[in-house]
Amino acid sequence: MEEILKKIKYTPELQKLITRRAATEISAISQPCYFPPLKKSYNEMLMEIGLTDQEVKAFIRRMLAGSASVDFRIMNDSATILLLLIMHIFIKKKNTVGLSDALVYHMVRQYSHVMNRQFPKYCNADVFRYALNNLTKTHLFIREKTIASSLVYLAKEVLRRFAPAIQKWDVEQLVQFVYISRHRISQSVKSFAETYYQADKEGHGIRTQIEPSDDDEGNTFQYQIVERGKKLIDEISKKITVYRYVDKAALDFSLEFTKVKTEIASSIMREMAHPQYAEEIRMLLTLYIRKMEEKNQLCGRNYLEYVKSLMVIKRTTEVVYFKKYAIDLLKHLLKNAKMMHLYNSATNQGQFNLAVFLAVYITSVFKNSLC
Repeated sequence: MEEILKKIKYTPELQKLITRRAATEISAISQPCYFPPLKKSYNEMLMEIGLTDQEVKAFIRRMLAGSASVDFRIMNDSATILLLLIMHIFIKKKNTVGLSDALVYHMVRQYSHVMNRQFPKYCNADVFRYALNNLTKTHLFIREKTIASSLVYLAKEVLRRFAPAIQKWDVEQLVQFVYISRHRISQSVKSFAETYYQADKEGHGIRTQIEPSDDDEGNTFQYQIVERGKKLIDEISKKITVYRYVDKAALDFSLEFTKVKTEIASSIMREMAHPQYAEEIRMLLTLYIRKMEEKNQLCGRNYLEYVKSLMVIKRTTEVVYFKKYAIDLLKHLLKNAKMMHLYNSATNQGQFNLAVFLAVYITSVFKNSLC
């Protein structure tokens, strides 16, 4: 162990690399049928830490010599062991941010391994969306709202259990760490894949917007805004969650309209600046533009009335709709920020105002970017 630790170089750039990789992939997972690439990142980590692939493989052979684990392909994965070494270094350097991001990236890599094994090379994005929205309520991807949030949740769980083993480099416990982390993801992906294949067999899928014909003028604007908004929605969700962008004009407007206390709004904004929320923001904005019929609802005088109409809806046959998604996102943010007591103690109107604040802020960022 000491031999390889002496060869490793530790610089601030190492954490930047791990954080960037974790944030980029967690954000990208919001895209249907996205399987994170693995080879390039492994080479980047090797270069940054100052090791070669041969040195990592030699270390694995020494580490597992005489152990039953040597036959486990899961422990012969050089990238997994390299990430474990990086986690060990982060613990020694008391770098909690780097450690947390390394755990998240480890989960991303395990997710990619399992997805590539469970899914075909051709993956239908419409069927993928349909399957994801039709899982049972107890499924991890539903319980934690998104696939990205599920991976972050699992990273926190294994960190609590295995941080001492990573610090002490307890090989038998590290075997358990790798096995359990992949097994937890494999369980969820396997049941998701079963839903996907059944949906594909039955011809289900959430259809994307169909281009209107020349004589279908009523849908022309809706088609244009959906097509134009797709890329921008991904950009905005990444700006808010990965790059921690705050639109001052949108924030001031949202505070003025809802009268929400600045300190509560600030806490919500800080919590939202994490990659795990990228998919929820993307989905909220997708629902926002889905029923838009005219430009004034986006860039003109009818913007606020349109948002209010989406938030005051009381009855609908839709399972997923804008108001519900805004409230669910708010609760997710407050729960993770340990502020649910403020929500629970507020009046019904106070709870509603918080949801409206969040909805107005996110849609205002979109409006300010597009108009």
